[in-house]
This record gives sequence, structure tokens and C-alpha cells, in this order.
Amino acid sequence: MATKEKTVSVTNLKSLGEGQAPTFKLPIVLTKLDGKKVRLTFTCKALRKTEWAALRDERQRAVFESLKESQATSQGDRDPETGEEDAETPETAEAASYLDTAIANIATHGMEASIRDAMAKDAALVLQFATAWSLTDELSADNLADLEQKFGGSLAKVCADYDRAIVQGRLGNSD
Repeated sequence: MATKEKTVSVTNLKSLGEGQAPTFKLPIVLTKLDGKKVRLTFTCKALRKTEWAALRDERQRAVFESLKESQATSQGDRDPETGEEDAETPETAEAASYLDTAIANIATHGMEASIRDAMAKDAALVLQFATAWSLTDELSADNLADLEQKFGGSLAKVCADYDRAIVQGRLGNSD
């Protein structure tokens, strides 16, 4: 017996001026620690790909800059062997790897502070595109951080699912 394909009504796109809807629903499925799935839905702005990319770039730069500051704090501004001030060259700037910088950040500020900082940055990013959610709690940076505290990885999932919708045109289970 053949399975009947689901039909979805399609509207003809007549011009690029029609564009996208200004907002859309983004369903997110999270897994509780007991393995049960829970769903919440965000209402999101339909940013253009380049607008979204700029926000992602801004977030990455902020992370890297805070890590570089931590590394500079932990190493000081002087060469450990000569005691002279370091002169930053392109070679020395590239020498400090992202991993070394992240380790220096944790060594200087601790894991808790690093996680709090990352949650705050992720929540700020989500608030750049999310305008509402299906929870009764207010959509705020504090509540997004609380969501991350209770469902580890949830803010990364929200960002990844939003990225898939904006960059690849995929929403939910659509192809």
C-alpha cells in the first residue's frame, strides 16, 4: 500500500519585493535529563543572512576579545624571560591559540565565571532575534540564562536552529 504524500499549499512568488514574513515561529525541542522531550517555541525576527552573520561575528569577536583580555591579565604585559614589555607583532598575536586563550581565561577567572560570561553572551545574542517565546515567563536575558542552567546547551540549540532557518531556509523538519 503506497503512502500518500502530505500536500502543502504553495503560493507563487511574484517578486523579490514580497520578501519574507517579518517574524516566524521557531520550535525548539529540548531533552530533559530523564530523556523526555519538551518543546518551546520562539517568535523570531526574519533577519537577512548578512544581518545574522554580522551578529554571529560580533558575538565571536566579543568572546575572543574577553579571552584575550584574560590571557593578557594572566601573563601580564611583560616578557617572562626578559622582564621587558611585550611588543605585539603579527607573529606573536597569532602564536596565542584560541585554546591557550580559553585555558588562560579559566585559569584566571575560573570555570563558573567563564560559564556565566558565555551564558550572558548567548542570551544577548538570542535577544537580538527572538521577540517572544511560548513560556509564561518573560523573555529576558536572566530567564534565557535560567533556561540554559536547567537545559544545558539550550541556547546553542536555539542559535543553531535559527541559523538553519535563516542560512539554509530549513525550519523544523522541513527540507
